[in-house]
Amino acid sequence: MELCLGTVQLGKNYGINNKSGKPSENDSFKILDYAVQNGIRCFDTAPAYEDAERILGDFIAKTKNKNVHLISKLRPDCFESGFENCKAAIEKELKSTLQKLHVESLYGYILHRSEDIYHPEVTEALSEMKRQGLIQKYGVSIYEMKEGFESIKNNCTLVQMPFSVFDQRGLHSGFLKSAQEKGVEVDVRSVFLQGLLMMEEKDVPEYLKPMTVYLNRLNGLCKETGIPKKQLLIGYVKSIKEIQKIVFGVDNLEQLKEFIEIYNSAVCPPDVTAQINQLFQNIKEDLLLPYKWGK
Repeated sequence: MELCLGTVQLGKNYGINNKSGKPSENDSFKILDYAVQNGIRCFDTAPAYEDAERILGDFIAKTKNKNVHLISKLRPDCFESGFENCKAAIEKELKSTLQKLHVESLYGYILHRSEDIYHPEVTEALSEMKRQGLIQKYGVSIYEMKEGFESIKNNCTLVQMPFSVFDQRGLHSGFLKSAQEKGVEVDVRSVFLQGLLMMEEKDVPEYLKPMTVYLNRLNGLCKETGIPKKQLLIGYVKSIKEIQKIVFGVDNLEQLKEFIEIYNSAVCPPDVTAQINQLFQNIKEDLLLPYKWGK
C-alpha cells in the first residue's frame, strides 16, 4: 500500500471539518514539494477541483519532476449532449488535462460521474486512450458497490472508492476480493469521512446527529485499546490487504506532516480489526455518502 495525495483542497474550499479554507498557491507548492521529498509519488486531481490541475501542473513544470504518477478524472458533465461522440469528447478532455499538468500521459484516468460506467462505449473509448499511450489505467470513482462490480465487468483496471472504519461496504459486499482476483487496482478515499470522524460531538451538523452514536462507539474503542484515533483510522485501512493506495487530502503543510508520520507508524492489530468489522458494519448509506448528507 502507498499514499496518494489528493489535491481537491488545493483547488477549492472542501471538507466538512476544514476551518482554514483553500491554501495559497505558494503554500500549495510547499505541500506538494514536501510530499515528493517524503516519498509520495502519486497525486490525484480533477477538472472539477477548480484550480487543482493547474496548480499541480505548474508545480511539475517548475520542478521539472516527471517521476510522479498522476491520476485525473473526466469532467462530470462531459456527456451532457449524449454518448454518440464520447470518444472525441473524452480525447478532448484528456488532452486538456495533459496540457494543464504538463505531461504526455497519465498513470490513471477515471470517470468522475460514476453512472457513466453503465455505458460500454465510454470504457471502450478509454481503452482506446490506453492503446494510444495517453493513459496506463482507466476506471471510475464510485460511491456504491454495484458501480464497482460494473467496472470489473467493463474491464476497468482502476477503481477509486470510499472506505473507512465506518464505511466497510467494499469489504462486506465482496467487491474488494473480486477486484483483487481480477487484477483491478483499488484506491480508497475518505478514510476520515471528509473529517467527520475527527469531529467533536458538539460540532456535528444536525443532519448528521445519528452519526454521534457511532462516533461515541469509536471514541470508546480508542480508549479501550489505547490507540489514538487517527492511528486507529489509518491503521485499520492499512490492515486491508486488497487496497493498493490511500488517497488523502490536507488543508495545510502541518496536516501533511502529521498524516505521513501517522501512516508510517499506524498499526491495527488483528483483534482490533475484527472488533471494528463487527461494530460498524451496518451504518446506513445516507450517513456514509456525503452527496446524500442533508437531503
